[in-house]
Amino acid sequence: MPNAHVFGHKRFEVDANWKLVIEPFLEGYHVQRLHASTIGSMFADVATIMSRIGPHIRQVSGKAQFEPAMLDLPGENIHKTVTHSYLVFPNTVIVTSPYYISVMIIGPRAANRSTVDYFMLTPGPADSDKALDLYTRSYDMVLNVFGNEDFRAASLSQKGLESGALAELVYGGLEASIPAFYETVEQFCNP
Repeated sequence: MPNAHVFGHKRFEVDANWKLVIEPFLEGYHVQRLHASTIGSMFADVATIMSRIGPHIRQVSGKAQFEPAMLDLPGENIHKTVTHSYLVFPNTVIVTSPYYISVMIIGPRAANRSTVDYFMLTPGPADSDKALDLYTRSYDMVLNVFGNEDFRAASLSQKGLESGALAELVYGGLEASIPAFYETVEQFCNP
């Protein structure tokens, strides 16, 4: 990443607590549901493998038609079959894709408002029309998916929580990374 090229940057203002903005990037369960009309079909509906690295979280999940033997193919781009997602605690999310890396820095602005700085990193500047087209289409797609789907869902979650209708919130087994994140937040807030 230190030599990556910043292909694009966009700032989003999101009407949600910063932790709600991070939540969708801590589980893959929502992808086929929330993103059914955009990217859902590209991803397998399976549990992610989570590991902690200090306060940080790494997740690995297979994409659609993934089989473990694919990882052993010589010269294969691992990111075509597997997605890595990292939470660099407390507020940075990194998601790998076959041809670029998404980096989001989430900044709290109020209890119910956040800023997300999204960066699309590529191995270098586009060196052909084909690469430029690929990067441009990918960038536009990510802005649409994150901005109109993930961040919108965070805003709706914020409104739901503010209504006071829920006495408690329960996370399912496919969302194990979310409680792990909140445990770490609590450890840092109450040393």
